[in-house]
Parts: sequence; C-alpha cells; structure tokens
Amino acid sequence: MQGENVSQAAQFALSASAQGGIVALSLALAPGVLGGARYVTVEASMHAPLEQRMVLTRRAGATARAFYEYLQQPAARDVLRRYGFALPGF
Repeated sequence: MQGENVSQAAQFALSASAQGGIVALSLALAPGVLGGARYVTVEASMHAPLEQRMVLTRRAGATARAFYEYLQQPAARDVLRRYGFALPGF
C-alpha cells in the first residue's frame, strides 16, 4: 500500500493489514500518533534531503503574515527541531 500523504501512510502502517511502514519522523515523534509503535530513523545518507519551503504571497492576510513571522522565531524553530526537522541556519 502507498498512502496519498504522510497521514494516510501512518494510518496504513498502523493498520492490522500492514506489518510496518515508512512515515514522517515528525509523526513518529508526535505524542500519541503512533500509539506506542516502535520506530527507527532512516539514515540521512540513504536518501536525498526532503526540502520544504514556505512562501508568503502578496495577497497574504494578517494571519498568514503573523504565522510566517512566528516561524522565524527561536520558539517555533525549537518546536520544529523537537519533531525531527533539520533547519537551515539564519
């Protein structure tokens, strides 16, 4: 089975019809998501980096702009690190 997104992949991996799966580390680290299932990380040398980007369009509203600004703060970066994200240096 192949999930259409990381949440569905996690659901498949945890279902009785699968013996395991590959899911996002952030889901494995999130409290309660894997229901106590065991996980191991795939070594970085075994795959190309998965780079994620964020853009703020000219039409972005106040909420989007505030969220963008929040993500630049040390507290938000700490949350991202806690859930397994590698961050670029600023």
